[in-house]
Amino acid sequence: MTAILVGAIVVGAVTQRLSGMGFAMVLAPVLVLLLGPFEGVLLVNFLSVVNSGLMAVRSRRQIEWRTLGLLVVPAIVAIIPGSWLTTVLPAPVLQVIVGLLVIVAMTSSLMIARMPGDGLPRRRTAVVSGAVSGLFSTAAGVGGPVITAFAVLTRWSQAAFAATLQPYFTIVAAVSLITKLAFAGGGFPELHPLTWLALFVGMFAGQYLLGGIAVRFVDARLARGLVIAIAYIGGALAIILGAWGMRP
Repeated sequence: MTAILVGAIVVGAVTQRLSGMGFAMVLAPVLVLLLGPFEGVLLVNFLSVVNSGLMAVRSRRQIEWRTLGLLVVPAIVAIIPGSWLTTVLPAPVLQVIVGLLVIVAMTSSLMIARMPGDGLPRRRTAVVSGAVSGLFSTAAGVGGPVITAFAVLTRWSQAAFAATLQPYFTIVAAVSLITKLAFAGGGFPELHPLTWLALFVGMFAGQYLLGGIAVRFVDARLARGLVIAIAYIGGALAIILGAWGMRP
């Protein structure tokens, strides 16, 4: 099990280093299957806090702090009803609904982005996107694709997008972790100390070593294409996992 967990963390860390997102999306299906939906998502939230926090420190000079505030404040507010939803609706149902909405949102955003002009107004779009992302993140673990849709709609540069996402993910994952523990109780999975060590070594290797090498070959256009692909994959995975969980 440890080898599978470490492999998923390495792939997730490299993906996030290249595109600015994808760590939680890669980890979530693996951890949920191995540890269960509650403990698996809790561990994803915790590891996301660490991984995104480290990336935020490295990319701090490119972070757009004003946009971060417009996104993260409504996201935190929306996390509370999102946590409540997880206690009253079956997780598979939430995953399917959120996955479908993510795909619709991404497709609509790409179509709108093809229209002439400078994109939608940044302030209002950020507030709505942050709230929806916080709700989706807590309800089904799929919050990043909503911010991708925001980036497409407002024509946000890839460098600023990737940098600003890191403190956003750190804060949202931390608040999600706290609210889930407050609403549902429980705790982290009981893993061997060496397993915890291996997880963090894999995270550092993926982000600093392999990710540092791979990022030299990825330009902004390719990175944005990767982000859009990750958003669609995240929505599709939510639908698949939800449908699997709803089987008789």
